[in-house]
Amino acid sequence: MKKPAARKERRATKTVDWRPAFLKSMKKLGNVTRACTAAKIGRSTAYDMYEGDADFARDWDEALEEATDLLELEARRRAEKGVRTPIYQGGLLVGHKQMYSDGLMQVLLKANRPQKYKEFSAVDHTTLGREMVGSQIYLPDNGRDASMTARAMPESELPALVAARAAEQF
Repeated sequence: MKKPAARKERRATKTVDWRPAFLKSMKKLGNVTRACTAAKIGRSTAYDMYEGDADFARDWDEALEEATDLLELEARRRAEKGVRTPIYQGGLLVGHKQMYSDGLMQVLLKANRPQKYKEFSAVDHTTLGREMVGSQIYLPDNGRDASMTARAMPESELPALVAARAAEQF
């Protein structure tokens, strides 16, 4: 019978605080994987610390906000000042053109003035505290089915109509 192999003793290693390198990279890049690489740790180590240390979680969130601010500055710069783009003809560089980003401009306007520029799609289902009685549902004409032609119908009839349509399909 063989003896079990003796366990190796673990050497005491100096613990390096990886958090400053991680946070510095998060501020610059805003990417967890890249920040973990910079700090020489695994993603699970970072997430475990985030969940277990409120101070670290606050610092992480702040670093991510700073990274987002930098992205916003770059987006604004590209929208306002543009980027110099090379122009090639026949495989040769013949000049440059300043290109501006209308898409970035739209995103910035929607983010900073949503009341004016954001595309809203809202439906008001409030009744101002009153009970809704006898509401009507408008069914648009789908052009295929006489039972679904444009008309208003009481809300109470809708479940029966849906059930009938489902039964017809089987």
